[in-house]
Amino acid sequence: MRHYRYKALSPGGQVLQGMLTGLDSKDVRQQLHQKGLWVLWCRRNFSCFQKRVPLQDLVLFFRHMQYTLGAGLDVMAGLQSFITSLPRGFFKKLLGQIEARIQGGESLFLALRTWPHVFSPLVLSLVRVGEETGRVVPMYQHLAEHLSWQSSFEKERKKLLRYPLLLVGFSLLVACFLFTTVVPELLSLQQVFAPQAPPSLLLGVSLFFKEAGVWVLLGLAVFIGVASLLIHRVSSLGLLWHGFLLKVPGVRRLILSLELSSFTETLSLLVQEGFPLPLVLHQAARGAKNLKLRQALEIASRKMQEGSSLSKVLKETGFFPATLLLLLQAGEQGSALKETAGQAKAFYDQEKKRYLDTVNQLLPPLFIVVLGGFLVALILLVFYPLYEGISSMAIGV
Repeated sequence: MRHYRYKALSPGGQVLQGMLTGLDSKDVRQQLHQKGLWVLWCRRNFSCFQKRVPLQDLVLFFRHMQYTLGAGLDVMAGLQSFITSLPRGFFKKLLGQIEARIQGGESLFLALRTWPHVFSPLVLSLVRVGEETGRVVPMYQHLAEHLSWQSSFEKERKKLLRYPLLLVGFSLLVACFLFTTVVPELLSLQQVFAPQAPPSLLLGVSLFFKEAGVWVLLGLAVFIGVASLLIHRVSSLGLLWHGFLLKVPGVRRLILSLELSSFTETLSLLVQEGFPLPLVLHQAARGAKNLKLRQALEIASRKMQEGSSLSKVLKETGFFPATLLLLLQAGEQGSALKETAGQAKAFYDQEKKRYLDTVNQLLPPLFIVVLGGFLVALILLVFYPLYEGISSMAIGV
């Protein structure tokens, strides 16, 4: 399925814009015609940097809808009052388009579905279930709580990644500065006091950095950018990379700690709302960041449709710990899956926080050790020949 942007006219003459997913442009045009819209244009969305709405804004939106509908107002009144409170920006424009669709007779679910890169499949599923069952107020409450949890989760994940990236960038800048400025001066002293010392590999590296250091850094940045884009765009490359990460011992534990927290959050939320387990696994797969785990959960979802139990299909993936499997198995056998899913969520939330705290405490001293080792090696490579040359000159005198 691909994303397509479109502009269309409603029967009332309103201009509507948005995004739909479909097999091709013909499929998307057919979807729009079925809604009674006259398509002005429809084209594939190739943008690598789609506009996003901060999760915290979505939390405020669903909180507002929960309170206004709980007070007896309808969806349109809640939506209009929220739009007036927003400053100018993408989210206000988007909600204006959604308001126009609802005025044209669509439900909130159908209106939100036109923005799949803003409203996730999980959000859309919960909105649809709320509308179909008449439980929109509690469903919006659950959505606000879930999105608030997701916002905190994303902040923790980005914080964890930010520190190593800053350290690597700082180390590269320090290395470039040393090899282009400090090392050449020290090597010139070495040539004066120890001319008999053989040509150093350090000298070659220093000259290389001095001549092409900027181009090396630019090339490295371009390579990382292109590789990251290919991993996100080409599924086979993404699977290879994510599979490799899961084979690295420390990285595997970190990834699974984050993924288990996300999985149990989705499991607890959807099981509480009575979603069928195959659909629960399908939604959990869509929320997984690691493509290898996502693929395994999709396979598990299909196996559940064939009649397998939840604990069995999760065990076959090889990614889930025995503690979680035993907990879910006990819940299935005792018809208490809702309670055990909630317990698993609470446990793995605490486990994630504990592990992230440990990692954040270990990173600074690890960086100091690595940078200190690099500086010690550099000092030995430069000053040891210099010391030898001065010593031989002293003996000669």
